[in-house]
Amino acid sequence: MPDRTAKAASPPTADPAKRAKGTGAAFVYDALRQAILTLEVEPGTVLDEVQIARQYGVSRSPVRAALVRLGATGLVETLPNRSSVAAPIRFESIAPLLSAQEVLFRLTTREAARRRKPGDAERLQEIQDRLETLRGQGRVLDMVAVNQEFHLAIAGIAGNAWYEGWLRSLMDEGQRVIRLYMRTLGDDVPLGELRRHRDMIQAIREGDAEAADLAGRRDAEIIRIQLVALLSGDEGSHVKLA
Repeated sequence: MPDRTAKAASPPTADPAKRAKGTGAAFVYDALRQAILTLEVEPGTVLDEVQIARQYGVSRSPVRAALVRLGATGLVETLPNRSSVAAPIRFESIAPLLSAQEVLFRLTTREAARRRKPGDAERLQEIQDRLETLRGQGRVLDMVAVNQEFHLAIAGIAGNAWYEGWLRSLMDEGQRVIRLYMRTLGDDVPLGELRRHRDMIQAIREGDAEAADLAGRRDAEIIRIQLVALLSGDEGSHVKLA
């Protein structure tokens, strides 16, 4: 079994000098959260408090507080020996998560088409343009964040705070799955897949709820079908979930 402890010694590249006084736990939390979500820290990696404290120039107390907070979000798990690890990505949870996300993509896009206001479609197009620019620049991690911004903007247009909250929670939880999906593509997301967003924007612009529902489903099913198929097949044997 490979030694994963070393990964905890250098999670993300953050500058301790930029940390405001008294914000050690928040600083470590933000840095570790980003590293776990982007798979810079692999699922199952041991998170050694001493190494992390040394990495960020803090005491063990803020590290411990950050790990407890990350545990509450499900990104960190505590083992029986009381050591902490980056939570595994469990295969059996991927399909249900993506199916739930598909339902919310469809609901929010449909409602956005019904409730859109002047300028809403143009705002979505601006986000989509940024997403396609990031793809051209190979900025994969930024793409994950802007993709989430796009879908949450649609949820905001839909005007249902429950839908928006549920979608935010699902997309936060699914960030590692999206990052895993991008890895399987060699971090080269086909432009045609990104352009499915344009169908969503057009349906919202035209107020066509049925077309919006269909566009939302097609956007969501790309990842669900391809990733679940990959992990279920022989090629999935090299994909690390823990």
